[in-house]
Amino acid sequence: MKNVALLFLITIAITNCKSVESQQVSDSNIKTETNLAKVEVSQIPTSENLLKNLTKKQRQKLDDSLPPKVREIFDKADEIFIYYNINKDTNGYRVLMFGNVPNSGARISDASLKKQFLESFYYDVATGDGGALCYSPRHKITAKYNNKTVDLDICYQCGNFKGNSSSGGLAGSMPSETKSAPILATIIEKYGTELE
Repeated sequence: MKNVALLFLITIAITNCKSVESQQVSDSNIKTETNLAKVEVSQIPTSENLLKNLTKKQRQKLDDSLPPKVREIFDKADEIFIYYNINKDTNGYRVLMFGNVPNSGARISDASLKKQFLESFYYDVATGDGGALCYSPRHKITAKYNNKTVDLDICYQCGNFKGNSSSGGLAGSMPSETKSAPILATIIEKYGTELE
């Protein structure tokens, strides 16, 4: 009987030790994840770093297509909204013209993801090569900051975009292979939902 009681007490002690150890590991993981999140956000390049790496001609193209006031709205907006229209039969994107209104959307509120998308988009605009002539926009991007707005319709097929901001009309082009399109696709895949 003493052996059974001793075995029982040893089992309880081992279980308690494992529970305490498990809680310490869990607490450590939470602290590590928090620290990683801080490091990742702090390592995101600023728009100034992007601009420093552009040639004078590229910087001028970016400023002509997306003036600093417009970029400020994008940069400072708490959220950026991406709208698109999914054809329910083919699961492909429909052109956002000819009466096709968006039926789906995604919201970018994560600061690091927003910055990643915007910097890739700014780079695409700065290095655009004129685009083709099809202009069949399948994505609409909007942002608001301090009662100022930006709305862009983007055609990733031809590399052209057009839109409006609080300070006037916008237009520009991107290269045939963009850096922002794959990021946009990932955002839509991860956060896209049907609009009500």
